[in-house]
Amino acid sequence: MPALATPTAPGAPCPETSKHRNGPAEAWPLVFVVDDDACLRMLIGDWVEDAGFRVLRLDGGEACIAALARERPVAILLDLHLSGISGAETLDAIRRADTEVPVIALSAESDPGVVLDLVDRGAMDFLFKPVGRTRLVRSLLAIAGGASTEAVP
Repeated sequence: MPALATPTAPGAPCPETSKHRNGPAEAWPLVFVVDDDACLRMLIGDWVEDAGFRVLRLDGGEACIAALARERPVAILLDLHLSGISGAETLDAIRRADTEVPVIALSAESDPGVVLDLVDRGAMDFLFKPVGRTRLVRSLLAIAGGASTEAVP
């Protein structure tokens, strides 16, 4: 059974380290993983790396917007409930800055109105937390347009 992404208690330690890859990092397509939960950010980032992408782990909407001004990801995985500006507000800012980058929203929120609102704002997919590795990677590979050549786990 695949691991599920579940939130950690506030203040729980989780190392912000990344797996090391062979070859130049620039050669891997870039994905932003935006979540204010450090352990989820690390876990989801590891799954994305294992699928053949380079990952920039960001702890909030402000960091995502700043990084988007410097780098062009092939996709953004965006948590809906963030500290500071919300995931919905971050999505609006992403759309103002770059209308093309695909965004996958992630949340435990199950209100259909919230999901429809995010799609109206420009999210290309919505994944419910806890999300399994296979579901997340398949969605990412579908949306990233084959930017990675790795097999789906």
